[in-house]
Amino acid sequence: WSSVTLSQRCSSSSVFLIVYRRFRRYLLNLVGVIGYRLFGFRYDISLERILKDVGQEEENLPPATLELLRSISSCWNNDTKLTLSGRILLREYYCDILRMRARIEKLAREVPEVLDVPITRPLFIVGWPRVGSTFMHKLLACDPSAKGPPLWQLVNPVPENWEEGVAPAESQIRDTQLAMDYYFDLEPQLYMLHEMNATNADEC
Repeated sequence: WSSVTLSQRCSSSSVFLIVYRRFRRYLLNLVGVIGYRLFGFRYDISLERILKDVGQEEENLPPATLELLRSISSCWNNDTKLTLSGRILLREYYCDILRMRARIEKLAREVPEVLDVPITRPLFIVGWPRVGSTFMHKLLACDPSAKGPPLWQLVNPVPENWEEGVAPAESQIRDTQLAMDYYFDLEPQLYMLHEMNATNADEC
């Protein structure tokens, strides 16, 4: 269902692209409604389904993390108003998180010295939604004396093939941007709520 390739091909035809994206999303959600109303089918985003997708077992996760994921996934999975595109997005999102968690844990086991890298004077920005905390964070990240990690370092800090050597940042940036394009293609409203670009400073 990803239309990243088509989006790139149609970059010169923005009107067609907008119509295509809207039609694709509405068609996808219509299929979800029909499937649920007529056949009782609902795209599964349970914890069991997510763990199966990433090839992990419950025993591999800390109890607190497992309890949190089970609570969140159960809440979303039982939400009858959640669209099919929203369900696909959420399942992909949590699968990506668990895959990256596994990579980070493996890196920490095999290269433990990465845990000894000092972080000097970290600054935390905390605020309620829609109060400008993101804008403040991006503004402070413009200071050359500060380090605001770009989105690709937060989303894809450990490349999939890290054992073969240090992958160039370009591949991690590309993969992160493709993932963002995929998410925003499924739910365009997300971009209006929170603009995200692989190379821009972003929040955890």
